Amino acid sequence: MDATQVREVRSRVMVAVAQSRADNDADISRLVAVEPGALDAADRALRPVLNASTAEPGMLPNLYRMRHRNNAERLLIEQTAAGLIDALGDLDDFAFRDSWRLLQQELAAERGPEELEALGLGRELDALTEYVDAAEAVAMIDLSTMDPASEVGADERERILISRQVSEATVHAYESEHAVEGAA
Repeated sequence: MDATQVREVRSRVMVAVAQSRADNDADISRLVAVEPGALDAADRALRPVLNASTAEPGMLPNLYRMRHRNNAERLLIEQTAAGLIDALGDLDDFAFRDSWRLLQQELAAERGPEELEALGLGRELDALTEYVDAAEAVAMIDLSTMDPASEVGADERERILISRQVSEATVHAYESEHAVEGAA
């Protein structure tokens, strides 16, 4: 197999993954759809607390715990948290980001079975994308190192080999987790 064939295989797989992701995103959107007017009503009810949370982000987790079952309120709270995470930058705020993600994962278990399945598929598609990218990297590195015309210095060769090891570890982890045939 040459580099062009590797890229073609990756391209075909990624087209299929992109279509699956689009279908899955449409399913999630349908499952968490907010009825007309519900978002405005939720915004009117929560706006004072959401505004106050910019000065005190610690308010959001408690509000989220109490209101996460309502799609409109959950969406507003998640958007506010995402904005805060984007705006904040020091180490204390990384702790907020991490605790927020853990809280979202914890409460996600309470969602309906269809939504949980769709969210799980999204995570699987992310893992598959990472796997395909890593497998392509391993193949391309192997092909380039076998090319006698390819001359690289010792430092560059070491960097390439480290990159290959990282990619290979990703490939093996995915294959082990998903019981891929032929996995090491």
